[in-house]
Amino acid sequence: MSAVPDPAAPAGRPRFSVVVPAHDEADLLGAALEALAAQDVDAAYEVLVVDNASTDATAAVARAHGVRVVPQPRRGVCQARQTGVDAARGEIIASTDADSVVSPDWLRRLDAAFRADPSLVAVAGPCRYTDPPWWAAVFPPAFFVVVDRLHARTRRLLYLTATNVAVPR
Repeated sequence: MSAVPDPAAPAGRPRFSVVVPAHDEADLLGAALEALAAQDVDAAYEVLVVDNASTDATAAVARAHGVRVVPQPRRGVCQARQTGVDAARGEIIASTDADSVVSPDWLRRLDAAFRADPSLVAVAGPCRYTDPPWWAAVFPPAFFVVVDRLHARTRRLLYLTATNVAVPR
């Protein structure tokens, strides 16, 4: 999974590595990987699915979508995400989840933010649930509004979600 090579990137290094930790996510992973394959960014990127001790067809689904599978037998999303970061080759490491479907402009918007300000240490954003229960329709959006307002006022980010974050290598 790769877009047009980025002439500014060191030889053989993609602009982005997208790390997707996954434990028993065979049913949802396909939609996440299709969304990642549809990115409209003009930069090379790789997708790494970290198979976090799955007992279902998670790894097979990932391979069928042509992405790199990195095994992590020790269960835990933090361990899996770190394993993906360690295996990543990109200049910028982006993180999302196996049950998340990113918009087609996700990597392009991340790329624009990092190119506009190379001193950034992270770019993060909210997540939205599809067909959420009532509490998920109310509390997370309200929480992200508070986080955004506090950031605008203090220039300090008090919270970010690993479902939607990118950091330079």
